[in-house]
Amino acid sequence: MPESDAMSEEPTVSISDTRSQIDGVEIDSGRLLAQISAAILSAYRGSWSKARRIYRDVTTQVDTLGEYVNEQLGRLGKEKDDLERELSEVQLQAELRRKEFEDQRDDILRARADIENTRKRMIRENEKDKRRAVKDLVQKLIIVADNFDRMQQSLDELKDNAEFKPVIDGVELSIDTFINALQDAGVESIRPADAEFDPNEHEAVAVVPVPDKETNQVVEVQRTGYKLNDELLRAAQVIVAK
Repeated sequence: MPESDAMSEEPTVSISDTRSQIDGVEIDSGRLLAQISAAILSAYRGSWSKARRIYRDVTTQVDTLGEYVNEQLGRLGKEKDDLERELSEVQLQAELRRKEFEDQRDDILRARADIENTRKRMIRENEKDKRRAVKDLVQKLIIVADNFDRMQQSLDELKDNAEFKPVIDGVELSIDTFINALQDAGVESIRPADAEFDPNEHEAVAVVPVPDKETNQVVEVQRTGYKLNDELLRAAQVIVAK
């Protein structure tokens, strides 16, 4: 049958000629659709050779477009992988920097704590050294105080002699000044006359019967004892009643 007699009327296909461009590759979607429509019309009219030719042309374009799409998808996939690797590297570097910062912060905190501990230890050692130095000095000074005690006992024997009164008054004033200086330094004398015997502060050198004294009562102080800031330096030597 002649192609002109196959159909009295031809189907009409309206194709809008649209074009788009991706990365410099122009895609004429309108032309592609027109070719597909022409192939359909040719087949409808019975012109199979023309339809096959158009079909091959369309297939070629579709294959080309498919290759292009696959190529773009591959490129985008590679870019995505590259971005993910870069992101992973950035995250790794950020984590390393964070760990480094935390380590440095911990080092600073430890160093600060060490400095503070050293400062406190030096203060304690300095205070201990000062207390030791004061204690050593006071222990030497109480020997002088012992000499003053003996001197005081000798002066007591001369108090009835008016001729020695100015000398006695001057010596007693010096003794009082010395004792006051010791007290200002935290030294306390222990003279427990008539007190109850205290083994923590007293040293009994003799125990004697005394009719008018109670048992364990101190009847005489042989040597004065001393304390420094409540620390016993030397016990008082006493005679105790029994």
